[in-house]
Amino acid sequence: MNKKLNPFVKTCKQSQSFLWGKDRLSQTQKKKIVLYKKKKIRQRYSEFANQLRAKQLIATIYGKLSKKTMQSLALQASTSRNQRNEFLCLLEMRLDTCLFRMNLGPSFVSIRQYINHGFILVNGRKLNISSSILKPGDIITIERPFPLHWKTSWFSMMEQKHLLKRPVQHLEINYKLCNAIVLFPPQQIYYPCRFQVQSALRFLSR
Repeated sequence: MNKKLNPFVKTCKQSQSFLWGKDRLSQTQKKKIVLYKKKKIRQRYSEFANQLRAKQLIATIYGKLSKKTMQSLALQASTSRNQRNEFLCLLEMRLDTCLFRMNLGPSFVSIRQYINHGFILVNGRKLNISSSILKPGDIITIERPFPLHWKTSWFSMMEQKHLLKRPVQHLEINYKLCNAIVLFPPQQIYYPCRFQVQSALRFLSR
């Protein structure tokens, strides 16, 4: 009987890259992904397939966004001179993305759960819409008392290196007060893999 794949391994195989770093995978899982990637490299894809893969890769990195959500962001970015940078900037300025960059949780699913339960304040007001676009100067605060089981799991995941370790420059984060200030639109963001933004935008414009 075949064992079910770890969801992280399955997603990494589909994207042919280590989306969440290698710390969360065993040596056997890493080898499986590398071998799968080598097999896929030999295959040739059509332009449509490449555009679809680029869109799926971006959607996965940002917590499996729907096509409708991405099309809406692409439409907003189309008014800018540099649509590519504006599109990525809008993705990074979403409330759930900012909380993910704060290392509030190991995944977008857990972070969106925090938002839906009303534990997140923006400028002193509860905000339960994860797709909200923040602006420079906005203050993100985690309402207290912070749920004990979330706080315990948060620190344990930090110790086990299950969270992102690369700090972002556009957020000033205070872990003691559990808040952050959006300083400016992101200028440089680390991504775990390469993807073609223009290909994704062409797919979304169909």
